[in-house]
Amino acid sequence: MTWGEIKTITLQKMFASGGDDPLGDDLALPYLPAMPYAANEGLHLLAAAGRFLQRALTLDAGGEPAGHMLRYDLRDITGDFYALDTEQIYLETDRGRTPADGAQAEGESILWLPAVPGGVYTVYYYAYPAPVRDNTPDKQELALPPEAAVLLPLYMASQLYKDDDAGLSALYRQEFDVGLEHLRRSAARFRGGRGAFRSATGWW
Repeated sequence: MTWGEIKTITLQKMFASGGDDPLGDDLALPYLPAMPYAANEGLHLLAAAGRFLQRALTLDAGGEPAGHMLRYDLRDITGDFYALDTEQIYLETDRGRTPADGAQAEGESILWLPAVPGGVYTVYYYAYPAPVRDNTPDKQELALPPEAAVLLPLYMASQLYKDDDAGLSALYRQEFDVGLEHLRRSAARFRGGRGAFRSATGWW
């Protein structure tokens, strides 16, 4: 779903536009400047509910004698890190690609991996969606799963319409929270069906 579509649906829920061009309607003008802030709040809530973007990160496995541990802070390396996908850490060497052994996690974002000269690790992690800004083009797609994208206008409308119609604002927030809880349950079921991550620090 594009940023323009998100804004249009939000305005329609607020009854702020009835024309063919909702974003160009004079009724929409007071709400447009606050939309990025409301959208970013909603994006973080949706991400924290388990609907993350999954990304892959390549890390050099060499640089130390074999058996030594390499320390990587994924938050510093990526800039959009939310959580590690603990089931998907792979090591590629001249012998092929296999699940990595000996991975250890520390705190929220630090990953320790055994040094393997000549090897390359591929680490999958969950990322926060890119924030919406004042100059984000209307045609830009927001990187959200469909089931999460449809909830974002509900949150935005609930925040932007507080002063105009508190009752409708509360209704939209309630609908958003119901959808958010559904996403949390879906994410929990998905994770519950996967094997446990063997971390020496007990993280995750």
